[in-house]
Amino acid sequence: MKERHLVVMRAASTGLARRRAAKRVRKVFSCSFAPIFLLLSISVFAKASSDRDELKVRKLPGQENGGAVLDLGKPGAFDSLWVSCPSVIFNGRRYLMWYSSFYDSHAGEGGIGMATSADGIHWTRTNEGKPVFTAGAAGAFDDGQVMGPQVLARNGKYYMWYTGMNKVWHRSGIGFYRIGLARSRDGIHWIRTNHGRPVLDVGVHGSYDEVQVATPSILYENGQYRMWYAAWAPATGHTICVARSADGITWRKEDNGHPVAGLIAGGAYGPLVHKFGSTYLMLYMPAKDTRGLNAAISKDGYSWRSVGDEPLLPAGNPASFDAAIAGHACLLQIGDRILLWYTGYRREPNAPYGLKLRIGAAELKAASLLR
Repeated sequence: MKERHLVVMRAASTGLARRRAAKRVRKVFSCSFAPIFLLLSISVFAKASSDRDELKVRKLPGQENGGAVLDLGKPGAFDSLWVSCPSVIFNGRRYLMWYSSFYDSHAGEGGIGMATSADGIHWTRTNEGKPVFTAGAAGAFDDGQVMGPQVLARNGKYYMWYTGMNKVWHRSGIGFYRIGLARSRDGIHWIRTNHGRPVLDVGVHGSYDEVQVATPSILYENGQYRMWYAAWAPATGHTICVARSADGITWRKEDNGHPVAGLIAGGAYGPLVHKFGSTYLMLYMPAKDTRGLNAAISKDGYSWRSVGDEPLLPAGNPASFDAAIAGHACLLQIGDRILLWYTGYRREPNAPYGLKLRIGAAELKAASLLR
């Protein structure tokens, strides 16, 4: 259904309790520093609470089913059961959204669609409601499914990094995900780059991403692209890793493909990363008991500090379109406003995995934390 659902805490050594020190001296040091460790723990807790106080999300109710802003497509359409993974940009006149349907090749044909809006709440599908991007040719890395778009506008063109799925699945029963790139002049007609090959491939056996690299979140900073992506491997489960590129096609995985640090324990996927000044904000889905989007902040994009243990953007009430899960999101900062669009899951009959997915909107208030 989605990319398959880790955090290593490193203890700091004081360097004071040396092996040659006498037991009596070690005891003195142990007793002396206990209050300091207690104060540090209190300080970390207070900082996390302060971060949470400065980050607030308000859902913006839409007029579609259950408060969604983009509802399901017409019966028989590629997006008649799932509308998910939005990517939104503002071109100075209107909002443009690319979104996907199914996550895997077993659920149905799927594809990536496009919609436009004057206000970010009321959306109209383009291309007569048909997908603007579909699965690749037989034998291609994306011949089974395409989903999870991330679109950036540069030099008069649109560039879309997307998750492609092959019809051949891993022996674990999980599908292979790889990341591809396409370009377009109008956002509707797309051409695959890199000769139709993935721009970010899965890792070698035993790596954190040996089965899946998926749902990229990409920033262009300091003349380079930087990508946070969801990784999955049988031994390590869900993690989030980082890669860099000068051209958006050739990528180098940071820290030899090891995952980022500091997120909530139990694994994470579905990253959204945005940079405010010198501070990165990540919204992500915890792999354990996923219900909403948790938040973390960082100064380098690799070492993170969680903002509380509970979701910043939680699931909604039973009647809401996001009653089961709030996940896979995108963020857009326009002036003083920080807008979010996200995927809402609700349990309904006659749907893949018993779920129907729609897109909702929210506004983030960041106070002074991200200024």
